[in-house]
Amino acid sequence: MRLYQFSLIDQPWDQNPALRQLIVRATNAEGKVAQLAVLTDDLKRSSKEIVWLIFNRWIQENDFKYIDKHMGMKQITSYRSLDYRELCGQLADRQVPNELYVQKAKASRRLTRQKARLLLAEDTARRRELARQQTISQLESALASTGAESTSQAPSPAPGPGTLKPLRALRQASQRSQRYRQERREKIDQLQLDIDRIEAQKMALDKEVSRQEQLIEQNMVRLDTTNKTLMDAIKICARNLFYQTLAPFKKLYDNYRDDHAQFRELTRCDGALRLSATGMEVHLVAHLHWAPKLRRIIGEVLDSINASGPPLPDGSGRKVQLRLTEKRRIKIQITDAAADEPPSI
Repeated sequence: MRLYQFSLIDQPWDQNPALRQLIVRATNAEGKVAQLAVLTDDLKRSSKEIVWLIFNRWIQENDFKYIDKHMGMKQITSYRSLDYRELCGQLADRQVPNELYVQKAKASRRLTRQKARLLLAEDTARRRELARQQTISQLESALASTGAESTSQAPSPAPGPGTLKPLRALRQASQRSQRYRQERREKIDQLQLDIDRIEAQKMALDKEVSRQEQLIEQNMVRLDTTNKTLMDAIKICARNLFYQTLAPFKKLYDNYRDDHAQFRELTRCDGALRLSATGMEVHLVAHLHWAPKLRRIIGEVLDSINASGPPLPDGSGRKVQLRLTEKRRIKIQITDAAADEPPSI
């Protein structure tokens, strides 16, 4: 027995008073503490029962994972599909967002973001151009005060050669800025035209449409789950049979870490069949090397199965006997088919 302790605070949830919030502090057998919140709309059930259910839910989750991993619960059994035209009248219809409307809205937002980036770049370029023009005016004033020609392209020896070079670079940058500004304005105008066109198309569409009609227009199909329903029922039955057979082994083995894996290996054993007038002996050969203790436990499980007298499914009343053996102990002797004696092992 391992002792787990739980303490909790039961109170209405602040964000939605229709729900209960249970703040649970759980302490395991090693003393490790974990705190989490549980939300429920069950206002009548006791908090003790809610905590018990939610913390035991992981056993179910592990079971779901086991069924999916080893029995293929999520596998697609058939790719057969049904056209939604065939399902008209069988499904409950409802209003859903119009896919064309949603696409137009997304396109409009995308173009609006592009336009916003260009407008931001336009404003940044304008501010830089104003600062550049101020610097150009200051340099031209400095050249004029020393008698140098502000429009001359040749370096002047009088006012200092370091003044004309920055001035020339600033003027060239200003010319490029004007050219880029014109290109940006054309892109912004074109984007605005596209936005207006898309908005007009969007306004002409219905915001919500019939779900079935939309699926039919899009030529959508639905997976036919008839075969999968049958296969899933078979898998669940197989799961239940597996767990019923596992129960005695689980109790004897007493190791929750790998009891499923060990018993699954037992169900997958190869072997040999020895048929006689009274029944059939099934000699199982393990793929793994099992420890003597585990082999003894498996032997006890097989003995309990044999004691129940499982019959052959041929209606003859003969019984099946399960034996765990080793490959080196099996010797197969083939006799003449005309002989009365059956093959021996």
